[in-house]
Amino acid sequence: MVCLFAVLSGFQMGSMTAVAEELITDHRTRRIIINDDGGVRLPEDGKDWDRYLGERLRLAAGTQADSYFQCVAATSHEPEYLPGLVSTMSHWAANKKTPAIYDEATRRLIDAARQTGLEVFASVRLNDTHDRGKANVEALTYPLKNKRPDLLLGNADSMERGAAAYPQDSVMHWFWPGLNWGQAEVRQHFLDFIRWFCSRQDFDGLELDYYRHPLFFRLGEEEQHTPAMTEFVRQVRETLSEIGRQRSRPYLLAIRVPDTPAIARRSGLDVETWLREGLIDLLIVGGGYMPYSGRLKEFVDLAHEHKVDAYPCVNHCRGPVKMRGLASNFQALGGDGFYLFNFTRVTGRAVVPEWGIADMISLHEIGSAETLHGKEKTFLADTGERRFYIGYSNLESQFPVSILGGRAAELFVGDDVGEAEKDGSLKELRLEVSVAGVAPGEQIAIKLNGVAVPPKSITRAGETEFKAFPAAALVRRGVNDVSFAPGIDSPGHLDSQVTGLKLVVQYK
Repeated sequence: MVCLFAVLSGFQMGSMTAVAEELITDHRTRRIIINDDGGVRLPEDGKDWDRYLGERLRLAAGTQADSYFQCVAATSHEPEYLPGLVSTMSHWAANKKTPAIYDEATRRLIDAARQTGLEVFASVRLNDTHDRGKANVEALTYPLKNKRPDLLLGNADSMERGAAAYPQDSVMHWFWPGLNWGQAEVRQHFLDFIRWFCSRQDFDGLELDYYRHPLFFRLGEEEQHTPAMTEFVRQVRETLSEIGRQRSRPYLLAIRVPDTPAIARRSGLDVETWLREGLIDLLIVGGGYMPYSGRLKEFVDLAHEHKVDAYPCVNHCRGPVKMRGLASNFQALGGDGFYLFNFTRVTGRAVVPEWGIADMISLHEIGSAETLHGKEKTFLADTGERRFYIGYSNLESQFPVSILGGRAAELFVGDDVGEAEKDGSLKELRLEVSVAGVAPGEQIAIKLNGVAVPPKSITRAGETEFKAFPAAALVRRGVNDVSFAPGIDSPGHLDSQVTGLKLVVQYK
């Protein structure tokens, strides 16, 4: 692998590095895909390429990352809002071209990524609505929205009142300035940009990001427009195939979709048909907001049925211990690798050298079962989601669970802790249960996959927490059912609840 800094020094001299002779094809399995959804500013003087490329690639170089996805299309701001590649489509929409520095930055990014061993994709957000906070349509600054407010998802009232036209607790309060993909002009707008951009820039592939943000049609109109969205994907596939034929190597298509086929269909996305027709090379599964359950397996299995690699998604890094648990889960689900969205906001700060190695240790671990083996992990029970900007992906939490007569909670565990106990590598297995309405001195009872955890193995750890130490043999690799009941000498309060659950696995 060529050292990144050696490559960057070549860029500083102003020379363009030659593209590697051995180019990546769709046969490659990616350990980690990094999506740089952020916007690193272009060099103000057009010369500081060391700094610019280093901010994008420094932390990925020499890790288990194999692919780098760069956002080039956001339909939520005017061209000059952020002088970075994320504004490429805004410039194109304004005047059907981009400033020369954008073309240079794109070429330099592609060459630098390849020289560091990274496959590189362009990523297109398909309904960015970060402009939702504007008070009225006159304030919307993306050129097409500004010129054609009739193409927005909002109703006539929102054209005058903006977000105030909808209740604050509604998804349309966020999505009113989204583009209405039921309109042919919107689909053609994106198709024209993709044809123009991909024919000019030599990326390894293109990602259609259907999760940024996942509402495309007016509520109640999704089903009638689903065929039109499928036709759009066919046209994109045909466009990329033609470009691939002209350059004598594939122009791959990755698509990021909601967590399950059912959520995708409710959103107007017929992903099953896209897979069946061979339109997709890589399937990115989920928005990454609810990655802890086993629900992602449905799309992973469906992709594999059609010989397509599937990459479960996490939005933001979550600390090394949690990231190991997520990576273990993704491997247990059959995922082909790990997709990390929002790379430039890993710790909530801009990408800077001062981060240090501790913040980015995950990029050296989560891409391989070997580097995960024998390291501490945390497995959390899924808690659903409530965010205006994820549309139909707002899923009900399985918590709270009533302690008296409540249902079992689902906990997905990717590690085989039973095997670890047999080989002597397991140090501690700890179940942490958050509760509400359990008075001091009272206890709870726990069953793991139908087998009771001995009362002596359950201890009170505070006003709102219990810790249990189950036998490793009770824990399955995969879905585990955890049920609760009042403990010995407890009165059985009707309002006592379990509000959260996680399993901590420590190794010797």
